[in-house]
Amino acid sequence: PWSIPFFTALVVFLLKNVMFLLILANTIEDGQLHAPMAVNRWVSATQVLAVVLAVITQNDFMAALIYVYQGYSPSLNDVFEGGSAMQWTFALCFLLVDGMLGTMATFCLIVQSTTVVSTLLNFSAIEFISGLDDAAFYLCSIGFAGVANKVQALAIQEAFFPTHVLKRLSLPTTQVLCMVGMLIAVLSAWTVLYILQQQGYYAPTSFYFQFDDSVRHDLPLYSGIYHVAQSIRYKHEYNVGGDTQFGYCQNWQRWTFSRGHNPCKSVLARSNIMPFLPITESTSWSAKSMDQDYFTEMTDYSLNKICHSNSDCGHFGRCEKSRFQQVCVCDPGYMGIFCHYHIDSICPNMVMDNEKQDEFKLVSRVQAYHHPVYLNPFNNETILFTGLRWVMMNAKDVDGSDSNISNLLGEGFDAGSITKVHYMSLPVSVTDKRSETSTPMGLTWNAVTQEVPLNQIQQLGALAPSVLTCMYCNNETNMCKHDNVCGQDSTCHCTNGAKGLLCEEPPVGDGVCDDYFNTLEFNYDGGDCCRASCVGSSDCGRKDGAYIGFPSCVDPLHALSCGRGHGGGDACFAKIKEFPPLVENLSKKVSPMLSANGRMLIMGYEELDSIQVFDAVSGPEKWQQRGLTLRGNAGTKFGRHYAVATPPASVHSHLVGVLPIYLAVLAEHDDFMSIHVFTWNSIDHKFDHEEIDLPEFDINGIQHVDMEVGYVDDAVTLLVTTDEGT
Repeated sequence: PWSIPFFTALVVFLLKNVMFLLILANTIEDGQLHAPMAVNRWVSATQVLAVVLAVITQNDFMAALIYVYQGYSPSLNDVFEGGSAMQWTFALCFLLVDGMLGTMATFCLIVQSTTVVSTLLNFSAIEFISGLDDAAFYLCSIGFAGVANKVQALAIQEAFFPTHVLKRLSLPTTQVLCMVGMLIAVLSAWTVLYILQQQGYYAPTSFYFQFDDSVRHDLPLYSGIYHVAQSIRYKHEYNVGGDTQFGYCQNWQRWTFSRGHNPCKSVLARSNIMPFLPITESTSWSAKSMDQDYFTEMTDYSLNKICHSNSDCGHFGRCEKSRFQQVCVCDPGYMGIFCHYHIDSICPNMVMDNEKQDEFKLVSRVQAYHHPVYLNPFNNETILFTGLRWVMMNAKDVDGSDSNISNLLGEGFDAGSITKVHYMSLPVSVTDKRSETSTPMGLTWNAVTQEVPLNQIQQLGALAPSVLTCMYCNNETNMCKHDNVCGQDSTCHCTNGAKGLLCEEPPVGDGVCDDYFNTLEFNYDGGDCCRASCVGSSDCGRKDGAYIGFPSCVDPLHALSCGRGHGGGDACFAKIKEFPPLVENLSKKVSPMLSANGRMLIMGYEELDSIQVFDAVSGPEKWQQRGLTLRGNAGTKFGRHYAVATPPASVHSHLVGVLPIYLAVLAEHDDFMSIHVFTWNSIDHKFDHEEIDLPEFDINGIQHVDMEVGYVDDAVTLLVTTDEGT
């Protein structure tokens, strides 16, 4: 039995049945057939025809049944040496497996087809795979697979042996009965599948749909969880919208959202064309215009499955499935469609514009569209979610006889019953699973000027400057702003001058220079730290009531004026507490200079013919030398006269890191002057040097030299002024 033909047959068997198994794995998921939710009558007829033909042409399974019926024949051992009953049983099991897998793969592949063409193509593919063993046997018989396989194939073709019939029925009768039995079994399975499709068994049981209001302002009120009701129709979990529902319109081959029971009439929104695919696989939705008979695509809607397994409900819920719904059931203390935030993480008290008299308290055990509700107990002002936007309204402006907000907002609350709102927020996505999106904190609001029900508001008023802030901080979901600390009393301790309940208001423009906000992000504390930009306050240049000047002026636009009498003055400079001099106990012939942006310090030592360049490391009190000390020829007074500049663009683009620098140093020789120009090489981290001779200047008799480095038309310009001219 362990011959070359045996292994050849085994390879063909494995190849064929692995393909069958791949088909089954692709069509069966989690033990359930992945069938379309429904198909039209032409596809159904084609499926029946393909199933019948598949049974008729499935000779492997049919042959196996017949061999089982006939039983083992001892004459088989006379034709094939060693053809024992065990070998016959072994071969028969392989044949049964081959036939069963082929029949199952054929059925599954055909019934998951959604068009006539795909049904026929799938049937053809299965027939091709089923015929692989016959094709391999033919190739062996003509010698394509070697001599041993050819000899064995020809022997099988010529072999004849009488069968051992255990039953009294003839062979034709046996074949007919087997075929009829298979047809009945397969058609029964198809009938059950068809009935389940008509009942909506293969359609998703639940999903969440959030409409946007880019086309219709009333659609977001219908947002929420929808469960399958009957056939392939879906109703809102709280029956919001009355007779509105999602359904499949076979005439359009689209999912629709409509009023009434006919999904092809009174349509408010519809999906893209999708032949009998689940609603959760739609890729676009369009809404019908309020006053025109055409559809416009919605841009910000969202459609999500609720859950498929417990992992979809986060770590704090479980996915409960039933025939008509599939939702996340949250653990105690958690809420939301996906159980994605803890109730304790929701702010219990919010205030409007930090005014405690406008305090809104969380209403316990009450939700609107799976979001918390806030109530001002003094005036019944209520803040709640309406499917897409938060609204601020009065409890008495809900269409109902009971003014108690807890009774009004029970299960079945329809935001369309709100008769008047005062403010409406910008849209909020409910699929954002961050906990801070569960409340209206920090949202932008629009005033509502129309005194009409919520579902009839067509335009919003101006933006309202008001902002809702949580009264209490924590270190996880409602942290203090600007690096301030939340104390044990759940209040923020604003230590850097910030204001507000969460230290969210930077103290910019108040005349007091706050070092934390003296950065480009806060416009250098609103200009409070420089003489030229601190205006409109008597506190400019003062700290704790005493005048200290502007030692922290680092704004490049105003630090340029330091020392020039244009608003900076001597107070622009800070006392240097930590500075590494070149040598100790020098004479007074030391020339310091601060760069225009206040970030570079140049020290010229005339007696040593040397210059050092320093960068501010930590404000104006710590400095670090850049590169090596620059040295000139002895006796040239190198370090007495020099000028420094940085590119204008670098004022803003190099607020951090090493600034570019152009340094010009005058050297006095015996009968002429020269200028040494140093530029910083950021790649090699050293100064590049160039010397320019000035023979036209006679050094004798010159008493005054002034130098400036600047930019004119993107070119570096060096200006040298002496007693003789420029």
